[in-house]
Amino acid sequence: MIHLTTLGSVRIGTTDGPLSSATGQQAKRLALLSYLAIARPRGAHRRDTILGLLWPELDHERSRSALRQALHGLRKTLGAEAVISRGTELIELDPGVVSCDLHSLEVASGAGDASVVLDLYRGEMLAGLFIADAPAFEHWVDSERARVNALVLEASWQVAEGGGSKATVANVLRGVRAAMALSRSDEAALRRGMRLLSNAGATIEALALHDRFIAEMRREYDVEPSAETTMLADELRRSRREVPIVAKLLTNPPRAAIATVIMPEQPPPATARPNHRRYRIAAAVGVAIVLVGVAAELAPSAESELDPRQVSVMQFTADGPALDSIAHRLTVETRATLSSLDGMMVLADNRSSVARAGTIVRGRLTRDDDAVELRAELVDARTGKIKRTVISHAASQEMVSAIAAKFNDRIAAALSASLYPGWGSSLSQPPSYRGYQLFVDGMRRIRAEDHDGAVAAFRQAFSEDSTFTIAAIVGGIQLYHAGRFVAADSIVRSILPRRAQLPPADERLLEWLARSLRGDRIGARAAMQSVVALAPGSDLASLQLAIDNVETARPSEALAALDNISSDAEFGEGWLGYWTTRAEALHLMGEHERELVTVRSARMSHPELGALAGYELRALAALGRVDEVMRTAESSAYRTADPIVTLRVVAMELAAHGYRSESITLLQRLRAEQVSLPTSSRVSISAIASKARTLYLLDARDPAKSLYDSLLREIPDCSTCIGALGVLAARSGDRTAAEGYERRLAGSSKPFQFGRRLQLRARIAASLGDTARATTLLTAAYADGLEFDILTHADRDLSAIRPDSLYRVFAGAHKSR
Repeated sequence: MIHLTTLGSVRIGTTDGPLSSATGQQAKRLALLSYLAIARPRGAHRRDTILGLLWPELDHERSRSALRQALHGLRKTLGAEAVISRGTELIELDPGVVSCDLHSLEVASGAGDASVVLDLYRGEMLAGLFIADAPAFEHWVDSERARVNALVLEASWQVAEGGGSKATVANVLRGVRAAMALSRSDEAALRRGMRLLSNAGATIEALALHDRFIAEMRREYDVEPSAETTMLADELRRSRREVPIVAKLLTNPPRAAIATVIMPEQPPPATARPNHRRYRIAAAVGVAIVLVGVAAELAPSAESELDPRQVSVMQFTADGPALDSIAHRLTVETRATLSSLDGMMVLADNRSSVARAGTIVRGRLTRDDDAVELRAELVDARTGKIKRTVISHAASQEMVSAIAAKFNDRIAAALSASLYPGWGSSLSQPPSYRGYQLFVDGMRRIRAEDHDGAVAAFRQAFSEDSTFTIAAIVGGIQLYHAGRFVAADSIVRSILPRRAQLPPADERLLEWLARSLRGDRIGARAAMQSVVALAPGSDLASLQLAIDNVETARPSEALAALDNISSDAEFGEGWLGYWTTRAEALHLMGEHERELVTVRSARMSHPELGALAGYELRALAALGRVDEVMRTAESSAYRTADPIVTLRVVAMELAAHGYRSESITLLQRLRAEQVSLPTSSRVSISAIASKARTLYLLDARDPAKSLYDSLLREIPDCSTCIGALGVLAARSGDRTAAEGYERRLAGSSKPFQFGRRLQLRARIAASLGDTARATTLLTAAYADGLEFDILTHADRDLSAIRPDSLYRVFAGAHKSR
């Protein structure tokens, strides 16, 4: 019997190491094995279903061939009898040969044996297993992980609560820890665990759990705990016989006590509430959302500078005495909720405090027969305008308490979003504070270049409520930038049917993504220009517009877009993308002295942005400061994360500006460096491709051809290899072979190529001397989405048709779509 471990690191039998780090075809075989073992209903699975999951990028014949090879590899590893083919369309694992830990966990869960479930659960299902260009497989894994996690979470709470028997401290600790591992940002789960531990006599452990959770929330999400969580922790710290003051106030809130204890007349000093937020909240953002219509006499002039983070929550009113006490309680809870938001200052309910507030929150409870409407309005104190209204309904007066927490949560989300730079009312609003936190976490992960983490955060935010479309769309944009085009396209297709109901900026962002996926760069740029107009404070939108301008040969407009970004914005001068886009715009304008000054200034201000070293070298190369290039290229200070690529780009830049011999010298140095690498660093596919590219630029035809041939045997659909071989054949005078390679490129219909294969065909045609056909092909490539690249002018193969000028002609004929 062969045992497959799918919980935690994926293993087969007693293998020494996890297989989840496998790559390429090995990873596909592992994914196939996991699917055959786990997918429901258990038993035989259709080949066509598996093909769509694991090889969506291949045509029918090639995908079936890939599946046959994967099955052959599995049978070779597991034994010929392990995988059974039933006819020509069905495949299954023989349960008498292969067992799986997940099956045992499911049996234990069904039998109610929660302790065994926890014994079997060693970590996330298929941890670390990722298959590129297989979004359907990824979605299947996500859904199965969620299902398994739900089983384990239920078992964890059963263990913690005793499962029908008296819960021991050890079991409570075990169950709570397991539950919290699966509920890392769920405050309700935290409070449940704290109460269970406290009831078991483990109050110290309950408080330690609280402190760890809050520290992680501050570190990971930059938020403070809710008032309810803080109150519970305070209660546990005090004598359990003492009735908490805050609890008394919430039960029967006398107004004098509220004014004295909850709302001091003067705001506390700045040091009283440390600011844990990593994201800077721009006080100058003129789109702050505030609650309820404030009388005009309370609104200062538009010229006065009020901090929207200073909030006055005015006493909620009611339309009858029966609702007065509820209105009082709701006011206290709203103040407590908003006070828990990091960076927010809740002021006292009096005229002098209102005069200092930048945001006013007022609310009213009204009765309609038995039902009660809860209404709160966010008001910009600078203008007196209502920016956002939050409304909830309770079926009866007794039900108000049940919906109060959610009502306050929606107020917190609306207020927080209003202060996030560039959000405004033109974007869809987060339906919950949790959704807002997840969205901000996604933005923070973009800032940290953690694109997979960003996608996961945005996806979770959207799953909280499908009306939160901005989260899904921004997640789709990250998928697009990560090259996961199929997954990005599926998001577009899912939201397009409700396009007419989207807020304006959401709709334009969706259009940007849809046009980008179609290769319409000019149309996408126009869509992003509209987004910036609708949300002028959005630094990321302005940065994307600058990038779009660079990729559509509008460098001066790119600089103008960057100039709109505040220097201390999240995606401003402290982020690599800001500086690389500015440097590329200046490079395209030919302002290389200014480019060099800009990059050197950025490096001095932000030494952590090591990649800028390559941009400095490129500016030096464009200026012809060859000696400085050759000297500094040796310095470790100029070694970026990928020094080989950096030096290759610099060599191309030297050649483009007439320094051909110096370019060859640098490439030869690079070639020697690649040869001297350890054997383990020279045999990977990426290392071979990098070496082949260097040889190609050196016009070392035979060794370059040999390497590209070997790559093509490993990756039959390697378009870069086919294009390079076609150019090498043309350079050698073998027209028949060159045209054969071009036909091979023309025969592919793989989606989301964005003109890449057309560009490779243009290179072959230009190398054959057929400039007319090369021009036609390159123009078609631009129409298919090929961007105006910073190295277009340095493309030796296309120099005869002047690709920069050709793009400008194309762009002039397609100003808008």
